Amino acid sequence: MTHNKIPLSQRSPRSWLKKTLLTLAVIIVTMLLLPALYLAWLHYNSQQLWQIVSQRCIPEQQQAGSPASCLLVNMAQHYTVFNDANGPLHTLLIPTDKISGIESPELLSGETENYFQHGWDTRYFLQQKARFPIPDNYLALAINSRYGRTQNQLHLHLACLKPEVYQVILQQKEHIGYQWQALKIPLSDRRYLAIKVTAMTNPFIALAQYVQAQGDSMKNYGLARLMVNNGEAILLATRIQLTEFTLGSAEELLDFDCKLAQ
Repeated sequence: MTHNKIPLSQRSPRSWLKKTLLTLAVIIVTMLLLPALYLAWLHYNSQQLWQIVSQRCIPEQQQAGSPASCLLVNMAQHYTVFNDANGPLHTLLIPTDKISGIESPELLSGETENYFQHGWDTRYFLQQKARFPIPDNYLALAINSRYGRTQNQLHLHLACLKPEVYQVILQQKEHIGYQWQALKIPLSDRRYLAIKVTAMTNPFIALAQYVQAQGDSMKNYGLARLMVNNGEAILLATRIQLTEFTLGSAEELLDFDCKLAQ
C-alpha cells in the first residue's frame, strides 16, 4: 500500500499556522527558560564562601590564632583573604560581615571598609605564591555583577590581567579621563566604561554615582580596579547585556596563571 503525501499547496492553512505558532512558542519558552536555568545553576550552593569564612576561618582565628582555612583573618578591619582553587595565582578578599555583593547598600556608607584597598594591600600573598616577580601594574581586583557571580557573599578577585587586556589598557590609559567614558576598544570582546581616580577613592561609590545618574542599578554591573602611576587607579565597569551574552563579569579580565609575568 502506498501513501501519497499531500502537496504543501493543498494543506490546510489552519494546520500550517497552528504548527508554526507551536514552533514559535517552543522557541520563545526555551529562550526564556535557558537564562533562568543558567542563573539557577550559577547560584547553586551560593553560600559556600560565607560558610567557609563564618564557620571555619573566623572560628579558627579566634580559637587558635591562625586561620587554617584562609590565608588571613583581620577582624579589626572586617576582612579575610582566601586562596581560590580556581587557578594557581588567584586570591579572594572576603568581608567577615554578611554582605551579599556589589548591590549591597552598606558598600556606599562612609563607615564601611574600603575592601578594594584592603585587597590591594594584601597582594603580597599572591606575589609570594608566584615563582617569578609580578609587577603591581600587572595586577587587578575585580567583582562581578549580581547575575555574573556564583556566590552571594561579597568577594573581590585578585589576579593578573590577561595579556591582551593589559595591552589595550596600556594603549588607552592616556585617553582615560576623570569622568566615566566608554573605552574605544573592547576588553575580552565586551564593552567597558573607564575612569581615572585617586588611589584612595572607593570604587563602589565612584561607580554608584554614575549608575544613579543613569537611573540604573548597581546589581547590573561588574567592576575592576588597577593601579597606574602617580598614585592613581583606573576603574573599569561592564554592564549585563543579555542580548550580547554578557552577565557583567569583570572577572573575565583576569588571568589566574599570570602569563604576563612569565
